[in-house]
Amino acid sequence: DTCPLLHMSGRLMKVGSVAKISTPVLEGWKYLGGASIAFQLLRTSVFGKTLRTIEYPDGDLITVTVRRSSPRALRSAIAAAQPPLFPGATLTHEDVNEVAAFVPPHFTQPVRSAYDVRALLDNQFVVWSRPESEPIPSRGVKLDHKGAEEDQLLAATQLVRRLRRSNDHNMQISRAEEDQLVDLLVDHDRGMLTLYRCFKHSDKEFRRHALRYLYRKLGESENSDARSASVTLRLLDHPERRESENKNSSLSTSVCQR
Repeated sequence: DTCPLLHMSGRLMKVGSVAKISTPVLEGWKYLGGASIAFQLLRTSVFGKTLRTIEYPDGDLITVTVRRSSPRALRSAIAAAQPPLFPGATLTHEDVNEVAAFVPPHFTQPVRSAYDVRALLDNQFVVWSRPESEPIPSRGVKLDHKGAEEDQLLAATQLVRRLRRSNDHNMQISRAEEDQLVDLLVDHDRGMLTLYRCFKHSDKEFRRHALRYLYRKLGESENSDARSASVTLRLLDHPERRESENKNSSLSTSVCQR
């Protein structure tokens, strides 16, 4: 049997050697900003990273929060923040094709890896596109809301015009329908602009929902006019109302005679 002191001294030597090896590592970790790196990782996991996302080329600005530094988590957060195309139809991460960080004044940088997601800053603008959209350019991208809205109005008006001139009778709209839809677009009707953003990739779906929306607004307008007319008739038919009008009429007549 060996002496217990030898065993104890051997353990102390092992602990001391580990301490000697780990000390330079800890010093290097400190000088390389290890505390800051660990804080950023914990901050992203606990509080999340806030990003301002815009669908290319003419989407709305939507703020999302990402708590995992992975491209799939970023795509899932973007998809979850989008309004549904129609009740029951929501986007998934597969509907988000490209993601790129906006670098002022007019450049973009693709976000393809976990490192790229970690490199995104808080409140940074991120541009994304759908599979059927055009690729996001690496330069020449402008986040001018006014210019984007004008481009959207132009594209929506061209889509309405294309439906009017369609060779397919099932897709064609009448001249009156074209005029009324164009009037709504020129007036910056938010409902029409929302329909265009949601269904611009399908002429058939846009036509169906745009006409439904148009006839609903026309019906509301007719009902409103009818309600106003009926209220006017009720007031005129009311006896007290007629007496009041007769008194006013006689008073004005006497004043004129004087």
